[in-house]
Amino acid sequence: MVTQKGSEKMRRVGTGKLRQLNDHEILRLLIENQVVTKRELAEHSQLTVATVGTILNDFLQGGIVAETGALHAPKGRPTQRYILNAAYFHTLGH
Repeated sequence: MVTQKGSEKMRRVGTGKLRQLNDHEILRLLIENQVVTKRELAEHSQLTVATVGTILNDFLQGGIVAETGALHAPKGRPTQRYILNAAYFHTLGH
């Protein structure tokens, strides 16, 4: 991650093609599964939870995905669920 000059905002930089492939894989899984947790995305994509988290944060910041609320398990911390933001894709179509 690199800080943009004159800003507190962070952005991801990395090995271009690999990053693009990872982003596309997470996007594909979101399309196929509709509502999904970070851990589920990591398991299905074979990426680390940290990598998926970084991608989801970028997608959230860009308006590509939205959080749908936490999933409360009997043990442990609640897990956030994610969906594609239909309004984002509707805007792209017009």
